[in-house]
Amino acid sequence: MVDWPSVVFCRFYKQLAIGVLGQCYSSDQLKATLLVVRQMTNYGRTTPLQLAVHADCKDFVAHEVCQTVLTAIWCGRIEEGYSYFRVRPSAISLFCLSLQSHT
Repeated sequence: MVDWPSVVFCRFYKQLAIGVLGQCYSSDQLKATLLVVRQMTNYGRTTPLQLAVHADCKDFVAHEVCQTVLTAIWCGRIEEGYSYFRVRPSAISLFCLSLQSHT
C-alpha cells in the first residue's frame, strides 16, 4: 500500500522539476538541454532524462527540452556539445520503456 504523504510529495516534486526545467529553458535553451543530459554522480551517473523515463514521468519527458534531445537522438543530430555516452543511455531507456508498456 502506498503512503498518502508519499504520493503528495511525489506529485509536488514532479511539478517542481517540470517548473524548474521550464524556467531554465526560458532563460537559456542550450544550458537547459545540457542539464537534461548531465550525468549526476550522486545518482549512479544517470541523467535527469533517464530518471524521468525510469520513473515514468511522462510530463517531464514531454517537455520541449526533453523532446528536443530525444528528436536529436532519434534523427542522429547530436551536436558537439552533447556527449554521446550521456545521451545514448537515455534513448535506450526510453526505447525499453516503450517496449515494456506494449507487452
